[in-house]
Amino acid sequence: MALENFLLGPEVDLQRENALAPGEILTAVLLPAPKPGVRSFHLRQGELDSFDWPIAAVAVVLELGRDGAFRRAGVVLGGGGARGSGCFPADAPPGKNPTPWPSS
Repeated sequence: MALENFLLGPEVDLQRENALAPGEILTAVLLPAPKPGVRSFHLRQGELDSFDWPIAAVAVVLELGRDGAFRRAGVVLGGGGARGSGCFPADAPPGKNPTPWPSS
């Protein structure tokens, strides 16, 4: 199951944060290895007591070419909930459509 289908937002179900059925348990999470030139960073700010959601969070993925030049970026902003409030490629100049970030 794709991550975007696994995490549920409050618009789907106020009492559940994931798509697991009663009695199901998550046994593995498979992540592809990053391609050469891909770098990522995650930062969260907030109280870090047990079960606290961050006040704000940002995750950035950068893809660099062989020459070290920027090729594209993906950004997720979040806070106060189970999923990011936005996920978007950040490589498009104003007025242009961004290059879709591959899901695999």
